[in-house]
Amino acid sequence: MAEEEQPASPEEEELAAFFDDEDAPEDRMTFSAFDGFATGIALAPEAVPQAAWVAVALGEAADEAPPRVIELMAHYVDEMRSVLDSTDVSERFVPVFDLVGEDDGEELVSPSDWCAGFLIATEFYRDTLDALAETNDEVAELLVPIISFGTDEGLDALEESGDEDSLADELIDAIQPSVIALRGYLRSA
Repeated sequence: MAEEEQPASPEEEELAAFFDDEDAPEDRMTFSAFDGFATGIALAPEAVPQAAWVAVALGEAADEAPPRVIELMAHYVDEMRSVLDSTDVSERFVPVFDLVGEDDGEELVSPSDWCAGFLIATEFYRDTLDALAETNDEVAELLVPIISFGTDEGLDALEESGDEDSLADELIDAIQPSVIALRGYLRSA
């Protein structure tokens, strides 16, 4: 099963503390959701204006966000682009999933917030992504693990599958390689 990747730098820790603050407005993303969102923004076939994606990530309080937070967010998205464009992307790209518990010494993670954040970002290029999925079965298949955890319908279908734990583990493990594969399709769109 995939493991949670902890923030790796003081800047990421500062950003995670901002997003995961208990007093944060309800419409602000969690850090895990922002990581998925930043991944989706970094994969966009055309640049998404920073003001537009910042407003979505921070919700109604976007205008009140400290300039330092906006700077950290922009750097995070730029770094995500760099990671996704690197030749060693499969070693460097590790989605930040929420740690939800432990079972027999193994950390249990939930990719739901991450996947929801990713899907929110794809709204900026929904038409392109839909067209790719309609004309290429592989693109549609690559979206399955993300949709399974990132939507209420997907979570319901996962729960109704009868073998939820096994299927969930398989889908969690498929998220990282799916994103890497989607990168190629979106770059050529």
